[in-house]
Amino acid sequence: MRKKIIPALLWLQIICLNPVYALTINLNDIGGVANSPADAGFQKAVTFWESVLTDNVTVNLDVGFNPLASNILGQTSTALLRTSYTVVRNAMTLDMTSSFDLTAVSNLPAGPAFDTFINQTSDNPNGAFSTTPYLDNDNGVNNTNTFMTLANARALGVFFAENANIDGLINFNSNQAWDFDDGDGVSSSAFDFIGVAIHEIGHALGFVSGVEQLDAGASIFFGDGDTDNDYLFSTLDLFRYSDLSAASGVTDMSADNRDKYFSIDNGSTNLAFFTTGVNSGDGYQASHWRDNLGLGIMDPTLATGEFGLVTLEDVIAFDVIGWDVIPAVPEPAPFALLVMGLAVIVHRQRREIQWADFLNKTLYNSPIKV
Repeated sequence: MRKKIIPALLWLQIICLNPVYALTINLNDIGGVANSPADAGFQKAVTFWESVLTDNVTVNLDVGFNPLASNILGQTSTALLRTSYTVVRNAMTLDMTSSFDLTAVSNLPAGPAFDTFINQTSDNPNGAFSTTPYLDNDNGVNNTNTFMTLANARALGVFFAENANIDGLINFNSNQAWDFDDGDGVSSSAFDFIGVAIHEIGHALGFVSGVEQLDAGASIFFGDGDTDNDYLFSTLDLFRYSDLSAASGVTDMSADNRDKYFSIDNGSTNLAFFTTGVNSGDGYQASHWRDNLGLGIMDPTLATGEFGLVTLEDVIAFDVIGWDVIPAVPEPAPFALLVMGLAVIVHRQRREIQWADFLNKTLYNSPIKV
């Protein structure tokens, strides 16, 4: 079956047929953006997200265009909200606007906890910090709480401090060769700035994973007297499965080299493979699609001359973690027909440079009690 892909420019063309804008993304220049081509590139990426997502919320992002390490295109840090799984599930239930939402929510555990496979904890029954996965079903901190970015929390209606917080910081590497206008193609010697900006904003909007904490051996401690390692998992992690976990009808939050995949029907259907970890997995941070499969804008790397492509998998992921999508996420058949009529066939080159994305471990307590 032909891959269903939508270049960013095509998305803008589609949306302009029926513009409905509700999301507002404010950018605050922290250095290097103003009076540079990066300004227009960021604005085009913002226009894309504001055109696709209809939630009536405001997201505030600091953006910079400054020298970074030579192997980095851009990096994102985000403020995070810790809240109970019950709050998240209730919010997702109230937020259902598509058939994908309905499938996703109907397959979530009823709560107040969710069982999951996990590893590399101090209390792993296979040995402290063992990579061997085990079923975590003790209803402790790990599986009664989740985290999300503040932007994701706004979309779900569990954080309301509009214009009072910076939701994330995005820095681009000014030392890289950039193509700031992909409307006429991407130069073979440059990177697609708009595509990378869409990717980085996507992390701030909620495409993140707590598996990165396990993979790095960096647990979060909340001072709650719990002697276990307190690892939290994101809204996206609620749809992270492996063959092992699907057989038990639970998610898989382990950091290891086994295949992990995105599923909204309790693991029955593999919609896209996830990356599995820098240290214990495939070499990439767990908050991405698997590399070199053409899965979408949230792939971990990009090559010169390569478009950043938005796919149906991307859209479904943002849809089910709490964002409302316009136009309503289409079923595969009409979506494919639309793309076949307009999309440009892009040769995917060998990828060379990674996006780098880092989570700021700033946690906010949810203002909602259930």
